[in-house]
Order: sequence, then structure tokens, then C-alpha cells
Amino acid sequence: MKLCQDQVYISSAYAQKYHLKKGMTLKVKEPYKKRTYTFKISGVYHYEGALRLFMTQSKLHKTLGIQSQLTSWFTNY
Repeated sequence: MKLCQDQVYISSAYAQKYHLKKGMTLKVKEPYKKRTYTFKISGVYHYEGALRLFMTQSKLHKTLGIQSQLTSWFTNY
């Protein structure tokens, strides 16, 4: 599976358990905090092994407000 920058896919197990499909909005709450994240589902990836969200690493970093180590290493030098 090749994802574009802003795409978020869910596993088929996740879709089946929570009755989700492409185009729907998914809201995820961070455990023990009040922070929530909202994602528009770009598609469902056939993966029955676990409840998973799939996105690019850069989207994950942007969503969580994390600067990647590689990026920070290059900007600091």
C-alpha cells in the first residue's frame, strides 16, 4: 500500500468492529489525556490481524506535533 501525504487508512478489522468505511470520520482519544484526533478515512486496507490506523510517518509527526529526529538533526547543523 502506498499512501499519499494526507491519507489515513484503517485495517479491515477496525472497519468491521466499528462499522466504519471510506469517507467516514474517525475520532481517536489519547488515553489518560483530553486530547483527541480526527481523521477522514481514505480507505480500508485488508488486515485482519489488529485494529490499526495507517498513515505516512510525516503525517503522524505532524498530527502529534513531533519533529522527526532526522529533520531536527539536519536543521540543527
